[in-house]
Amino acid sequence: MEPMDEQLPARPRILNAALSLFSEYGYAGASTTAIAELAEVAQPTLHYHFGSKRELFLEALKMADARFAEGLAPTPETDALPPLERLAATLRSFGYMAIAQPELPRMIFNHASNPDFEKEIGTMLRAGNAEFKAMYEALTTAGVIRDINHAALIEAVVGVFGEAAAFQGMLSSAHDTDFRDETVQREFVDAIVEIFINGIKA
Repeated sequence: MEPMDEQLPARPRILNAALSLFSEYGYAGASTTAIAELAEVAQPTLHYHFGSKRELFLEALKMADARFAEGLAPTPETDALPPLERLAATLRSFGYMAIAQPELPRMIFNHASNPDFEKEIGTMLRAGNAEFKAMYEALTTAGVIRDINHAALIEAVVGVFGEAAAFQGMLSSAHDTDFRDETVQREFVDAIVEIFINGIKA
């Protein structure tokens, strides 16, 4: 586990530590004591910034989601691509980020069915899915891709990347390779996107 950046103010250090430990050990397994120690702050400082462990968990989740959104923001280069290539580029970016920064997928997979967080995680997932759905609907209307159930389309690729990010150790054992290796990650993502795009194009 990487040490915290001592140059950061206390609040972002606490959030980074919380994200690291919640994704690794889950909500129940990550104590505020351990989070404060990793963030190199005193317990009263942690509780000054975050009134409860639940609040800290949700703020860490929001931070990870915001980082994802920022990383997936359109660029002039992707906007200039033909529609199907733009979709492929977006999916590759999502896959690379999900596997290279697995904290958000792990927190979602491990806590989505937890009644304490189900509502907030559901809202987050619906917002992300709505963006992909709008993209698929536009491509379907334009005749670029076949008319396929949009929920199935989203889960077919986004779900695969989320699972690969959340369970890298399991996949490494199952396929006798190292899913923590960047080259393996990129080859995996590229292959999934190629299979997906070839399967949906009109």
